[in-house]
Amino acid sequence: YLYNFKKWPVFILLDEEFLLRIELAMIYNNGALIVTRDDMVYAIGNNKNNRLGIAQEESLIKPRKVEILCNKNIKKFANGFYMFALTKKGEVYIWDYKKQHILRYNWQSQIVVPDRLDTPTQLIELREKRIIDIACSNGYFLALTDDGESKPKPVKIEENKIVCIASGWLFNMAVTDTGKIYSWGCNNYGVLGLDLPPPNLSNGHTTSIPRRITTLSNVVIVKVVCGFTHALALTNEGQLYVWGKDQLITDQETRDVCCPVLFNIPQIEKVLDIAAVYHSNRSVALGDDGNVYVWGDYFKHYITFPIATYFSNMQEALMYNITDVYPMILFTDDLGYINVESDILKCSQTLFDNPSTSDLTIVVEEQPIYVHKAILKIRSSYFGAMYRHNWTEKDQSVIKHSKYSYIVYKSFLKYLYTGVISLPMQELLEVPDRLDTPTQLIELREKRIIDIACSNGYFLALTDDGESKPKPVKIEENKIVCIASGWLFNMAVTDTGKIYSWGCNNYGVLGLDLPPPNLSNGHTTSIPRRITTLSNVVIVKVVCGFTHALALTNEGQLYVWGKDQLITDQETRDVCCPVLFNIPQIEKVLDIAAVYHSNRSVALGDDGNVYVWGDYFKHYITFPIATYFSNMQEALMYNITDVYPMILFTDDLGYINVESDILKCSQTLFDNPSTSDLTIVVEEQPIYVHKAILKIRSSYFGAMYRHNWTEKDQSVIKHSKYSYIVYKSFLKYLYTGVISLPMQELLGKL
Repeated sequence: YLYNFKKWPVFILLDEEFLLRIELAMIYNNGALIVTRDDMVYAIGNNKNNRLGIAQEESLIKPRKVEILCNKNIKKFANGFYMFALTKKGEVYIWDYKKQHILRYNWQSQIVVPDRLDTPTQLIELREKRIIDIACSNGYFLALTDDGESKPKPVKIEENKIVCIASGWLFNMAVTDTGKIYSWGCNNYGVLGLDLPPPNLSNGHTTSIPRRITTLSNVVIVKVVCGFTHALALTNEGQLYVWGKDQLITDQETRDVCCPVLFNIPQIEKVLDIAAVYHSNRSVALGDDGNVYVWGDYFKHYITFPIATYFSNMQEALMYNITDVYPMILFTDDLGYINVESDILKCSQTLFDNPSTSDLTIVVEEQPIYVHKAILKIRSSYFGAMYRHNWTEKDQSVIKHSKYSYIVYKSFLKYLYTGVISLPMQELLEVPDRLDTPTQLIELREKRIIDIACSNGYFLALTDDGESKPKPVKIEENKIVCIASGWLFNMAVTDTGKIYSWGCNNYGVLGLDLPPPNLSNGHTTSIPRRITTLSNVVIVKVVCGFTHALALTNEGQLYVWGKDQLITDQETRDVCCPVLFNIPQIEKVLDIAAVYHSNRSVALGDDGNVYVWGDYFKHYITFPIATYFSNMQEALMYNITDVYPMILFTDDLGYINVESDILKCSQTLFDNPSTSDLTIVVEEQPIYVHKAILKIRSSYFGAMYRHNWTEKDQSVIKHSKYSYIVYKSFLKYLYTGVISLPMQELLGKL
């Protein structure tokens, strides 16, 4: 559940208790509107152009209630030239986020819009009927009533009831309860799908009268979605039809098509759901194999054929490049496929070192660690080999190890469950540095380079004999082990734990505590000088921001200096020499990070949390706050650009983000007879599962194993209440978080 939100930087400002209350959110670049389960609506983040509807040009570090929308049971947000909110009671609220009070929506309907829409205001014209859905774009606004009518301008279609509406950039679609589909608006690229003869087919031809798309007469349409200049329609049998710009694929090329054509995704038999957005020719489909497929406009390229992705749901596939102009909606309870990856990860974390579910005990230094054979088989090649072959330990319920210390081995085993290595600093320091060889400049061929650092002002390369290049920097005959560059300054740490600085001393960032005039902004020194205020500690790492620096000691203490680094009574001051920086929630800091183009600071605590402070969301966060970022890179990458890109490491020393591997582990475990300790038989067909996972993921099985049910001690359980395909889908959901029932089964349950 929380995994959905931790990916969006604006949510790092919220605590876990608040995140667990979220039901619906509209997210854009650096802000969000949030609906909680107690029917409150909150605004947070950047309020540029009054996107949040609070009538104030400011950004919010803490959630603020949007009082007008509270206790209204908001079920949906929509955006075009205006912002809209739909309540469960059928009320529609509107506000003008661009402060340009010109009606653009459905210009034929002549809606009366108030002169000022700084805050959400109910649309008077729609009070007579109960609205159950809304759709809009930069050209139209549609509202669907509970009696199947389209508003504001009534659209009656041959007395049929409308059940689905959609808006593209300059066109609309509607589906009736009989499975017929109608279109109206501007026919650019043949997007109305009417296959009209010239001149009706010409780009720009507009019709305000809904016309039936007759080429789809022989199928029953259940859903339609619209892109910028294309559309997709889904039938009750899971077939997908497409039309509009670049929708006909022939020999790796695309052509516009003015009437629907059957679209085949070779990897799957049926499509379960579809999605698109009015401001892009991006297409998304959910296959019966549980994968999300994408094609069309992605990453400034046109993907001709659908490709399977690792997106956990269709919203993610649409949201990869959200902006202030085109936000996206994130649902926490998405119908049809529920994203509960975080629950599965929590399941794995709960299983680790749990004697009540364990079937194997590993003893190191006389201390037990409780684990599960099934997880060790999949996640570790060592244990996989042990259980495949006739090793002595294969049939043992207790295994003793003496090669590694208890704390190291437990950290390794915990990593198999959580994907996080949480070794204390003193243990990490025993691990050899990775010495990946970069491509060398000609000037650097004489020496072997083990690290590089650069900014807009400097480039440094560290040699294996502890020298800094290209211009040699020798520091009192000590070997340099760490280098870092800020905007216009450098830092180096020696193997004896001393730290040196050189460059421009803006805001006292060199940390030298020099007397005037040396302390003045702009003073530059090309000679490395020792930061003497850190003489009594052993520095193991230094990182540099735009005009600040952080240093970490071998005991996990953190020192800071430079611009806005001294915190007093909720205020900040520049500090020209290092000061000890305390993060109250933790005892030690395990790692630190910063980037030369920002005064943003990041630290990994001994509690496993990533803490951030400094420049975030156009505000200065004074005190460190715990976030839901899975690693420090994520905390730095929330607002990367072409100018300031970031590097993502797949094997980041100290904590490795492999949530997807853990999820794949869970998926691999399902219906796997080689690791299973429980067989469930339905319609005479076996399904191989694991008691430990069922205990955690299912309240039914949890109760069964807590109490003295008959099945508690059975290795084979028979079920007859549900069909094999339905029950297997339920069990698979416990492992994967994805419901993948075939279409006929889903329809049979409606």
